[in-house]
Amino acid sequence: MDCVVTPLKTLMGFSFHLNVQLKFYNLSNLKRGWQYQHWSYQSLLRQHEITQSMSRKGNCLDNAPAESFFNLLKRECLKRIKITSFQQFKMVIDQYIHWYNSTRISVNKKGMTPNEYIRYHSNL
Repeated sequence: MDCVVTPLKTLMGFSFHLNVQLKFYNLSNLKRGWQYQHWSYQSLLRQHEITQSMSRKGNCLDNAPAESFFNLLKRECLKRIKITSFQQFKMVIDQYIHWYNSTRISVNKKGMTPNEYIRYHSNL
């Protein structure tokens, strides 16, 4: 159980350290493994007012945007470089997310970056 509870506790600790409220991300989309159904994990989610979301077996529709992003992250970034430390990993991820949101154009967003697409649709 430590392999799933410890990272969640670490995330909660970062949120308080950075003075960020995770209620903005109050939906945790998870795999269907037994560890995510365990009472200690679910109790920790409830303590932080996070709603657990597990789709039915074989139905990944609610997880598709996250899966798509992480697939791109691995293909376009992580598989192309050798990471030797956690600090380097964090820096690479931060840079990729910034690049993805502000520079990388997408055909399904009409040739706009995600930031441009959001601004465009918020002005309609």
